[in-house]
Amino acid sequence: MNYLFVLLISVGIVYAAVNIVCPTDYCTQHNCKNETDCGPGKTPGKTFCGCCSQCVTVIDKGGLCTVMRGVPPKSVCMKGTSCINGTCQ
Repeated sequence: MNYLFVLLISVGIVYAAVNIVCPTDYCTQHNCKNETDCGPGKTPGKTFCGCCSQCVTVIDKGGLCTVMRGVPPKSVCMKGTSCINGTCQ
């Protein structure tokens, strides 16, 4: 019985956290200044909750990178590469 209670509470907390961070109607209520013309060395990426586009720096193959879950990236690995062990490969 205690396990079921803990499970239900845990599911409720996760559900609430997701909805607090990015409510369902957040994007419809948020006015964006979408950035699409980013210039050299940059590309459009998503902002918090994925509502708008913002320019992010493109990291060349072999460059240092980081992945932070839940935070919009300020940089991305170049097309065809991925951030593996802190390096765009």
